[in-house]
Amino acid sequence: MNRIGIFTAILFLSGSILFAEVKVGYIDSQRIFEDYKGIADLKQQFDKQQREWQQEAQRLKKEYEDLISELERQKLMLSDEARKKKEEKILGKKQEYEDYVRKIWGVDGDASKANIELTKPIIDRINKLLEKVGEEEKYTIIFDIAEGGIVYAKQGMDMTDRVIEELNREFEPVTVGEQKIVIFKFKELTKEAEEFEIANILFNLIYQIVDKTEKFKAIEKDRVDLTLRQKGLEREKEIPVDRGCEIGKLLNARIILLGEVSKNTEITVKTRLIDVETKKILVEEIARSETTKEQDLQTMVNDLVGRITSKYKP
Repeated sequence: MNRIGIFTAILFLSGSILFAEVKVGYIDSQRIFEDYKGIADLKQQFDKQQREWQQEAQRLKKEYEDLISELERQKLMLSDEARKKKEEKILGKKQEYEDYVRKIWGVDGDASKANIELTKPIIDRINKLLEKVGEEEKYTIIFDIAEGGIVYAKQGMDMTDRVIEELNREFEPVTVGEQKIVIFKFKELTKEAEEFEIANILFNLIYQIVDKTEKFKAIEKDRVDLTLRQKGLEREKEIPVDRGCEIGKLLNARIILLGEVSKNTEITVKTRLIDVETKKILVEEIARSETTKEQDLQTMVNDLVGRITSKYKP
């Protein structure tokens, strides 16, 4: 699979840098694509499609070559008119083969488009990670050395290992006692819940608290969002149990958390902790809050997660 070198990142901090300390870093995008463990699955998908394209190209080429062989065998017995028709048929088959090859492997062909489509999620993740590192560690600019962006770099400024480490963190074994969990945004059952965007608020609160517990390791939000987009579920207001468990398996999670929220005179949250393999409900909990104040929601979520954690038995 060809590497798509389109994510060279130049990150400028806000404000003037004329009198500030300039901090420059660089990455090697080629090595990132070689060492990132997540590229293997994408390469398998691309190679499978390549084999299908190649088989079709070979079939068309064989038809063209068979027609040539047939003409060679029959040309002494054919009339001029019959020979001319066969030659026209051969030219048509040759054109069909060449058109197919151009369509698949030509400039902006299907192979190039498939490559871009498959690698885009990784490129987006790398860009997001570079922005995070650039802001947190106050880099002024980050170059991609694989694209010839710089000719000299001070020792210790290469960020390639850092990016590879962060990308491959998802493949690390879970700490003893922790269970990987996918947390989905809750379904909003009432218009009031939608207007106050209660589901988003609860999702962020629950994610932060769950990930700090000793029992659970929450799968990163961007990985969940990416997988939902790949499965065409990013706009769904409710994730069915079957699809949720499917996403959980793809992300190597053992459990998923689904729920629903309503707002009438009070806010009511119903949650279900579900085993990915068996699809059985492991824990069900309900929590309520009388207001939408952040402090009250925080208290409700703390209590909710505490009860879920205490009842869950791995």
